[in-house]
Amino acid sequence: MRERRTETIEIPLTDVVVGDRIRKDVGDTTDLMLSMEQIGQLHPIGIDRDNRLIFGGRRLDAAERLSWETIRAVRLPNLDTAAKLLRAEQDENTCRQPLTPLEMRELARRLDALTPREKPGPK
Repeated sequence: MRERRTETIEIPLTDVVVGDRIRKDVGDTTDLMLSMEQIGQLHPIGIDRDNRLIFGGRRLDAAERLSWETIRAVRLPNLDTAAKLLRAEQDENTCRQPLTPLEMRELARRLDALTPREKPGPK
């Protein structure tokens, strides 16, 4: 029996199959698109063994808007039932802990400290 391993691949955007998703509207992905353009793709999308999208619809949308040809994806062959696929889609979208307002302020302070400032006066 062949071992079923998770693998990370680069997959053409056109090979990703977007089926009947729970989230119908990915919302405004402009900020995500800018992040992916400036920093790169931080997290892979998730696909099953038939290249069906499990999670990462917003990342996929941003990559399409950036005209990328490929996207990094993790293939999850262990999600082999409809229930497991739905649970993975649910968990990807709900099992997160957002930063608190205080943590966001500290993050902004640290980023600001790293941002070079233009000197005032004529250029």
